[in-house]
Amino acid sequence: MGSIVDSVLGGGSDATTGVTNFDVSSATGSSSFNADTGRSTTTLSPEMQALFDQQNAQAQTSFGDVAGAGQSGYNASTGLFGTAGATQAGVAGAGQAAQNLATSGFNTASATQAGVAGAGSGALSGASGLLGTSADLFSGVAGAGASAQAQGQGFLNQAQEFDPFAAAETQFSRLDDILSRSSGMERTGTQGALLASGRLGSSAGARVQGSLEQGIQDQRAQLLDRSFSQAQGVQDSLINRGTNLTQLGMSQQQQQQGFGQDAFGNALGLGQFGLQQQGQQQDLVNAQTQNALGAGGYGLDQQAQQQNLSSQQLSDAMGAGEFGMQQQLGTQALGTQALTNSLGIDAQGQSQLALGSNITKHEGQAAVESGLTGIVRGGLTAAASSYGGKT
Repeated sequence: MGSIVDSVLGGGSDATTGVTNFDVSSATGSSSFNADTGRSTTTLSPEMQALFDQQNAQAQTSFGDVAGAGQSGYNASTGLFGTAGATQAGVAGAGQAAQNLATSGFNTASATQAGVAGAGSGALSGASGLLGTSADLFSGVAGAGASAQAQGQGFLNQAQEFDPFAAAETQFSRLDDILSRSSGMERTGTQGALLASGRLGSSAGARVQGSLEQGIQDQRAQLLDRSFSQAQGVQDSLINRGTNLTQLGMSQQQQQQGFGQDAFGNALGLGQFGLQQQGQQQDLVNAQTQNALGAGGYGLDQQAQQQNLSSQQLSDAMGAGEFGMQQQLGTQALGTQALTNSLGIDAQGQSQLALGSNITKHEGQAAVESGLTGIVRGGLTAAASSYGGKT
């Protein structure tokens, strides 16, 4: 087996002036030096060589596994980073439908709000017109029926001034004058008839003449009664016509008042209807605004949830990457420890060579063997401690 120094560090050690040849052997290995050629040889015992080879192989295996160690963690991390990126890219679009609905709702509410003033405008305009009509009707109440009332008052004044007795007397006088001329003719005819019959002046003739006079008086009485009745009828007619015309005028005023009240009531009704339409329009605006606010809040909640999911995925990806790095570091540490152990064994051989160069075989054989044994025991202790063993 070749020199440990040559195999590990590369090349041999130069000879030192004044160092004599030596060949030291022990249970852990042997070291020799040829002063003439300057060649040094260190050979480990089979047990130490096996330990050295084991540590060297362990170091090579561990260093070879470093790249693959934690690869699953890195792969998971890469996948989670990709997922987190995709999730983050979807944050802006999360809840977009709700946001669009909110925007549409706000636009609708704005359009509805613009129509609030116009809602019920027709009814309010009609109410305004009816209020004007009502005012005109109320202002015309005093004039309504004024003509009829004036005519009625005129007839009542005439009836109050009318004297039925005087009117009856005047009427009787005119008619009695006509009756007197007729009566005179009747008397003359009766007297002639009685005279021709020889009864004029007799009791029979007197009865005929008395009957004629009674008839004439009855006619005069009837004429007087008719004259008074006619005069009374004229006065009653004046009173009735005056009363009727006055009542007609009052009725016309009441109708005018009623028309004004109806117009005023209709104006109030239309005004209330217009205000009610405006209130309903405003209520619709409020409902649309509330719905838009709700949709917007829902969209923001969706975006926040998407953002939280992306943050969680990113955290998981970082955790997976950190776990993969810890696995690589652990494998690296194992390789480093194994390499340290193998270098420690080689260093012990170099120490044995150095020790042999300072003593001779005849003067320090026992000391060399004792020193080599202590050095190798220390190497074995270090190797065993790396695997949890005891010396």
